[in-house]
Amino acid sequence: MGVMSPERAKQGLASLVIVACLGLQGAATFGSISSLTWPFMDYPMYRRAYGPGDPINEKQVVGRLRDGSDIVITPEAAAMTFWQFQRNVVYILGDFARGQEGDRRPLETLRDHYRQRHQQDLAELRLENHPIRITPEGIRLEPVEVIAAVRFEEPAAP
Repeated sequence: MGVMSPERAKQGLASLVIVACLGLQGAATFGSISSLTWPFMDYPMYRRAYGPGDPINEKQVVGRLRDGSDIVITPEAAAMTFWQFQRNVVYILGDFARGQEGDRRPLETLRDHYRQRHQQDLAELRLENHPIRITPEGIRLEPVEVIAAVRFEEPAAP
């Protein structure tokens, strides 16, 4: 047995990466891994099919301003990428929905950033589901469901 040449080691590493990608692709094809395994699962051809009348859920983060009006908070409005927004806002609100109140700091950072950027103060953040149904008669909007809500204290007077 001799020492493996650097060229042979590179080929072995490349082969390992290719096999890992093929394995993840195969697992995605047969549905045995979660949809968070981008780029292997996050394609329309791997998403589940919806039959007539099945609800299609669309989740939105909604902010309630101090004046009582509601606004949809998007990753762009929060100055975050899609994945930062998922991790720092949507998943944390989901934890609150499951009774696993965790670290509120990312939500408070969003509130503070929103106040600075838009000169509006958020009183509450909600994770809402806006389901729709596709029926033979057309698209039917279902009642909005509030999944989680986190209230913020009134800001201190200057």
